[in-house]
Amino acid sequence: MDVHQIKYREKLAEHLIKNLTKRRMAASYAPTAAQAREEIIAMIPAGATVSRCGSMSLVEMGCGKNWPRNPGWR
Repeated sequence: MDVHQIKYREKLAEHLIKNLTKRRMAASYAPTAAQAREEIIAMIPAGATVSRCGSMSLVEMGCGKNWPRNPGWR
């Protein structure tokens, strides 16, 4: 990915995060799938039931079967 595309994605994410925050929604930007996967795992509390609900984005990021199993997850 070239530098211009990276900058564009960062500016777009900044804009979206700002607007979602105004609506009291939590938002973050992860430039890589690996970083996004780590952020998602960090958001899941102990005792949670985890389902991907058919999300192909999560499958493509390696979530689901490849997630490290947290002993508190169901």
